Amino acid sequence: MMSKQALIVALVGLNLLLLTGVILTACSPPVAMAQTTAPSAAGGNADYMLLSCMAEPGNDAIYVLDVPSQLLFAFRTPYPYQIGDPVMIQFVGMRDLSRDFRKEAKR
Repeated sequence: MMSKQALIVALVGLNLLLLTGVILTACSPPVAMAQTTAPSAAGGNADYMLLSCMAEPGNDAIYVLDVPSQLLFAFRTPYPYQIGDPVMIQFVGMRDLSRDFRKEAKR
């Protein structure tokens, strides 16, 4: 038979577990929104795609995809970012997606 104190501890633990489950199902992460430029006159497709996201808490990242040349550019805010500081965006780097994801020649 469980003692009264052990039963109370078990019930408190069960309540904390249930509360954690409710919080995890009720809260969802922020939605990442992608934006494109106006369609080009020639092809009718977007020339650039922009994706902004949170790299770490308090540090944002912006990715720009140049669709025709298949280049990906990355920009970030300095870390750590202090509230009240001016927002400064720094260029991080560039990737050539056509080179990075090139199909291997069939053998």
